Amino acid sequence: MNQNFKKLFEDNRSKFVNDYINSCINPELAGKKYTTSTLYRNTEFSAYFLSSEEREEVYRQLLTWTPLLTWSPNDLTVKEKRAYAIKAESQAKEIKPDGITKTTVSGQLYSYNPADKSSSTHVSGKTLNFEIISTERIKPGELSAYSGTTDAEGRVTFTYTAPSAQTLGQMSPSNRTGTSIRIRNDELNAEDLVYFTFITDKGKIWVEPGTGILSSIGFIPPDKRYPAYISANFFDENMEPLVNSEVLFSIKEENAAGMLRSSDGREGRQISVKTDETGIAGIQYCYAASAPPKNRLTETIEAKTANMATPFKAYVSTGLNLVIDNADTGTLP
Repeated sequence: MNQNFKKLFEDNRSKFVNDYINSCINPELAGKKYTTSTLYRNTEFSAYFLSSEEREEVYRQLLTWTPLLTWSPNDLTVKEKRAYAIKAESQAKEIKPDGITKTTVSGQLYSYNPADKSSSTHVSGKTLNFEIISTERIKPGELSAYSGTTDAEGRVTFTYTAPSAQTLGQMSPSNRTGTSIRIRNDELNAEDLVYFTFITDKGKIWVEPGTGILSSIGFIPPDKRYPAYISANFFDENMEPLVNSEVLFSIKEENAAGMLRSSDGREGRQISVKTDETGIAGIQYCYAASAPPKNRLTETIEAKTANMATPFKAYVSTGLNLVIDNADTGTLP
């Protein structure tokens, strides 16, 4: 080092440090690459001659501009600090759980200066990984690919296929309403999620004779000649009636004492019927065991279309004195 400059540096150490710091944290200089030698082109000044304490002081003061700069106490080269992010998008946000409906999903990787969001640029040639989020072993849907490399626009595109209602029916009720897909780049620690809501057919179910309190609860005597009539109406996502749609009625209990009967005379524990022009489908439920139950018996009748993961449920109770008991007490069967 030039001896004259060394003396100048020693005599003006604090000034050199302050000038260096001020240059580094000047917004007009931020984002550009500066070293001590370029700040002092006519000298041989170098950060190498700063003491560790002075480096720490530089480090502390530069913290005031960390949104724009990245550096360390041992490397006083000022560089623009870039952050990375992914923008996940889907062609559709709501999707029918029919096992065949597809939608296009994309993830776009970009970098930006945290202090200037308009400075974003696309990042190409990086691998993005895709994952359907699920807390269960069953995956709600399928992806056409599970990774891809970003193109010139930083984008990767793939296809998501909705699960069937039957698949969703195997999952817990809290997971049947929708799902999400994670798009991630591990190298840059960037990720984003895209969310889907599963569209299911809407409607309600009711039982006659009922309790007069809850429409989905009814009661009958243990006599096949006196069935309950269970009706359900169905609407699509636009609240239009589902006309001529197949509805599956079934008794949930494995060893059911009751039986279902359709209007055309079919009998069984599970029967499919079609909705009418108003979107209503109906079935009879009767007690079919050879002997009346010793105690009150309640069975669950479920009704659902192909697009429903969670069926409508009706409850019918059977007992010798059930009708009299309910008339006297007003209690539910």
